[in-house]
Amino acid sequence: LPIWGETWLACHQHAFEWFNGVPRKILIDNPKCAITRACYYEPQVQRSYAQLAEGYAFCISPCPPREPKKKGRVEAGVKYVKANFVLLRTFRDITDANRQLREWVMAEAGNRIHGSTRARPLTLFSETEQALLTPLPAIAPQCPVWTKARVHGNAHVQFERSQYSVPFSLVRETLW
Repeated sequence: LPIWGETWLACHQHAFEWFNGVPRKILIDNPKCAITRACYYEPQVQRSYAQLAEGYAFCISPCPPREPKKKGRVEAGVKYVKANFVLLRTFRDITDANRQLREWVMAEAGNRIHGSTRARPLTLFSETEQALLTPLPAIAPQCPVWTKARVHGNAHVQFERSQYSVPFSLVRETLW
């Protein structure tokens, strides 16, 4: 799992902690860090992401490929954040960016009248949506990093610049 895959998992965990709950179903477009093979009937979910979903008890619902109408309105939210937050600020580091984003959401973005719902997002969340979230597990799941590794002729696999020995009979095999 490349570093962006680990970031994907961490972002989910941080979001669940921020909202103090977990949605029952997450609709996603088919990023490689989540869906290894997009398919209308049987998409393949990346192993670490599947374990995260199991640990937090949510359903992964990938969008069908080549059907943009089933993606929902998520794209508009990304445009809103880019145009009204990212372009107007500079950041010293990730901590500063997160602090500024939190302040902006709580003061401006969360209190505007939303174009589709005609309600304030923070009010709608606290009065309606938060009650629909499932509680966080008592202990946050730890998701292992899965990656394929080829066994070299010296009976070792390499992962993140470290080598690990495996039985010699597995030389030239590809393992998880």
